[in-house]
Amino acid sequence: MFEKSASATQTMFIKVLYGDNEEALFNPNCRTLLLLEHIKEHVGYQSDIDIDLSDENGFIVHLLRSPPLQYASDLLESRRTFILVKVSKNEDGSESVEPMLKNLRAKQTQCF
Repeated sequence: MFEKSASATQTMFIKVLYGDNEEALFNPNCRTLLLLEHIKEHVGYQSDIDIDLSDENGFIVHLLRSPPLQYASDLLESRRTFILVKVSKNEDGSESVEPMLKNLRAKQTQCF
């Protein structure tokens, strides 16, 4: 008789909030860059836009800074909710982050 491990029977997913109170589920069991590209494709963003995820408290996950071959599941806890953010480079080299979720205050009062 074979027993399945708990991790083998659980489906990995994360929920991403974006747009006008839209949400989508994604499987984080892939490389970080692949996940980011899939999210951009799903929400209709151009490939030249840099995106990342933040948790519901506004803390950026920094998937963009992770090693290219790292799996997103190493950084993202399954079954959690994240907010899509746009990352832009400023002239001084610093980064600015803009939540890509309208009505953010309705979802979380302490974000960003």
